[in-house]
Amino acid sequence: MKRLFCILLVVMLLVLCGCNATPQETTASTETVNSGPNPKEDDVMNILMVGNSFCYYYVEELYGIAKAAGIDMRVCNVYYSGCTLEMHYNWWKNGESNYSFYVTDENGRNKTADCNLEYCFQQGDWDVISFQEGYGIKSADDLKNIDAFLATSNTYLDALVGRARELFPNAEFYWHQSWAYEIGYDGSQRKMKSKEQQEISHNFIKEFSLRVCQEQNLKRIPSGEAWHLVRHDPLINGTLCYRLNKNNGLGDFYHEGDSGGGQYL
Repeated sequence: MKRLFCILLVVMLLVLCGCNATPQETTASTETVNSGPNPKEDDVMNILMVGNSFCYYYVEELYGIAKAAGIDMRVCNVYYSGCTLEMHYNWWKNGESNYSFYVTDENGRNKTADCNLEYCFQQGDWDVISFQEGYGIKSADDLKNIDAFLATSNTYLDALVGRARELFPNAEFYWHQSWAYEIGYDGSQRKMKSKEQQEISHNFIKEFSLRVCQEQNLKRIPSGEAWHLVRHDPLINGTLCYRLNKNNGLGDFYHEGDSGGGQYL
């Protein structure tokens, strides 16, 4: 266990230091987070993550890691399972209350059901707001259409990010890069049958994330890079994958690491 923990720390350092950092990427450290005077009434960093389960399953660890580093956070998640940018946009435009709003702070994790996006926006003076896509990749052919996918996504992000910036002009805005599905997932809507296809999917997600950050002036949270490094490390490989718990009736092939180490990574 000690060895695995050490490996995790090395992987995290590789992600932060070796992912071809650009002005759109984040390589935040405790020094950058805490530098300079804080104009707010308190020292709590308020974070809002708009996405789906790729955010939902990981926000609890973020709070604990920050707390251990001496940073007080209030980590909030606008959640609906499998939600895409198109769904976020349409629900925001129509004022639909389909979300669960999760708050993770010193009081634990609490949920408010049946919320709309405007309600979630109004629940804090946000310092950081991130967006994330469900991708909806169904076949290898979808992976070739990045330009069309980007154009459509930008249409939705122009409105969503624009609204968030209007409300919170001093916030920092991020894109949360997710990861390719685990090999073996062969559901009715998505296929991931080979390592080659997984690599193509990863490259698509990375390229899309870099381009959307450039075009929307967002910083990148490279979670997908961390998983890519882990998959190529023979000492770690599948040991963090959620699918290893399938014998317990838990798990699938895309919410990797939902039982501990993967969340931390």
